[in-house]
Parts: sequence; structure tokens; C-alpha cells
Amino acid sequence: MEEFGIDKHQLIIVPELYEAHTSDFYNVVRSLDDEYKTVAIFSHNPGITDFVNDLTEVNTDNMPTSAVFAVQIDTDQWQQFREAGKKFLFFDYPKLHD
Repeated sequence: MEEFGIDKHQLIIVPELYEAHTSDFYNVVRSLDDEYKTVAIFSHNPGITDFVNDLTEVNTDNMPTSAVFAVQIDTDQWQQFREAGKKFLFFDYPKLHD
């Protein structure tokens, strides 16, 4: 967060995302406050891989450590995240550049 100039007090720890299933991710996103226009979700496998594979037609066999899978959604309300149209933006991770 320091690297991006983001106040560390903006970090929200959500215990439900530890060993989460796809439905847990959707539940957490659905509960987000609409004041947040951009969010980053951090979690572990296999749940995070299952979740990103449910978002768009772009899939991955594995979300490596520190991977970023970015999507843009067609809604201003997190409550509508699951049903909203999603556009895949990019998938990147550090070892891809080794």
C-alpha cells in the first residue's frame, strides 16, 4: 500500500476470504460500500483461482503468488457485481517476467 501511496488504514481484513469458496468472494464483494470505485481482493488458492475463473471467459489454471487478475464491471453498485457484465483487463504476475 505504501508503494501506491494508499493509506494503510484503508486495508480491510475479511476473514471469510481465507480458504474461501467462490460464493464467499461474491458475498464479500456484494457487501462492499458503493463509495469504493476500485478494490483489490487478496486471497489464497484454490479459492481465488476458482473465483477469477468464474468472472469472465478468460481462465487460468492457477493464480500464482502476487498475481493480479483485473476486470472492469458494468455497474456502480457492488450489490450487482455477480450479475453485472465484466470485461477482462489483464492477468499478470511477477514470475511471468523472469
